[in-house]
Amino acid sequence: MMTLALTTDRLLKSVGKRVHNDQGKYLGEIIEVTRNSAGGYIEYAILKSDQLFDNEERFFAIPVCSDLMKITEIGEIVLSADREELHFSDAIMGKHLPHQNLRVNPNIFELFEYDSLKQNIKLVQGE
Repeated sequence: MMTLALTTDRLLKSVGKRVHNDQGKYLGEIIEVTRNSAGGYIEYAILKSDQLFDNEERFFAIPVCSDLMKITEIGEIVLSADREELHFSDAIMGKHLPHQNLRVNPNIFELFEYDSLKQNIKLVQGE
């Protein structure tokens, strides 16, 4: 499987697409992407999932500068994480989402109070 670079255009087109892990298990869908507070580069893709152990709808910030998320040449999104890793990811309130440190492999964060995220982080909607 050949993967493509996560360019801004590809990331914007990922909104609304289904996400699977490396083993082909469905994890959820990308519902939006966030830019850093200065409105520059895209930092996170927001994954909505109800596929974890509790079947509750949950939201995760996937850092796009890491090697965790890949887009295949046919447009499929593959996340190098399983359900257990998502389930036990660090949880933070959306307005406290940290800027990515490009020198280290950043974490996936579960987002609490997701609705307030739109008020605190500049979001970019896919077309």
